[in-house]
Amino acid sequence: MFDKSAGSSPIDLEPYYGWWLISGRAKAVLEWLDPEAFVFVQCTVRVPHGSYDGPDYWLCDVVRVLDALDEAQSRLTIRTEDDPRSLKFGKKVYLTMLGSKLRLQSAKRISFVWLIARLTSYAIKT
Repeated sequence: MFDKSAGSSPIDLEPYYGWWLISGRAKAVLEWLDPEAFVFVQCTVRVPHGSYDGPDYWLCDVVRVLDALDEAQSRLTIRTEDDPRSLKFGKKVYLTMLGSKLRLQSAKRISFVWLIARLTSYAIKT
């Protein structure tokens, strides 16, 4: 339900109970970058009065994660989520703050740079 009186409309990659709420445009970018890394479910959008005539929205979940962080060469806090109510319970969590430094593993750095270049190229074309 999109209700402007309750606040602003959602933004792309809006967190929603462990998933992302994304627009059709963001979905196209993610599918183009890595079609096997995400799954999508189309949302039915409603408004309080009248009918919705805006863009499609989707729930997006990441189903494949590339672990490319070189933890030994990075400066950040790494911990295991210990709250059983969390969707990340038992999983590694990276916490960044002012002064953090992230370093990618050398073999995976090229792939990451390539993905960023594709994303930048896509954004420039559209």
